[in-house]
Amino acid sequence: MRPPRIPATEPLRLECEHFVQCVRERRVPRSDGAGGMTAGSDFTGTPGYQFRFGEGLRGVNNSASAAGLIDSGSRLRALTDYGQGQAANEWGDYRGTIQSLAGVGQTAVGQQVAADQSSANSLANLYSQQGANAASTQIGQANAITGGLNNALIGYAYLNR
Repeated sequence: MRPPRIPATEPLRLECEHFVQCVRERRVPRSDGAGGMTAGSDFTGTPGYQFRFGEGLRGVNNSASAAGLIDSGSRLRALTDYGQGQAANEWGDYRGTIQSLAGVGQTAVGQQVAADQSSANSLANLYSQQGANAASTQIGQANAITGGLNNALIGYAYLNR
């Protein structure tokens, strides 16, 4: 029985090697800081955000118009307060979604590690049993040879007394 072939590469090692190579060659890596800085702004382009934000602004404008305050500073203050509150709420929801996805990834990695560890333990047990069986066979053969020699010597001694 041969052990399975497992490639000697690791994803994190490959990513680090790629990064070091990019630094040496003065190239932009696959995942750079600029990408990380813009990742959080994606939530403002979602249809849900756009709809809720637009409806909220329309509500503030309609309320100010009905009160005759469409060109007032209080309307601008209400728009600013609404926009900041909406952005804070949406960012919290977006961050929660991203954290949830990261948690799913962490759970998947944990489960994969557990499965790999279980497989490694099973293989180690199989190899241990295979070694024990081989040793038992060798010991049995040695005992049989020793027993045969012992019986031959006893027979020889009996015949030559």
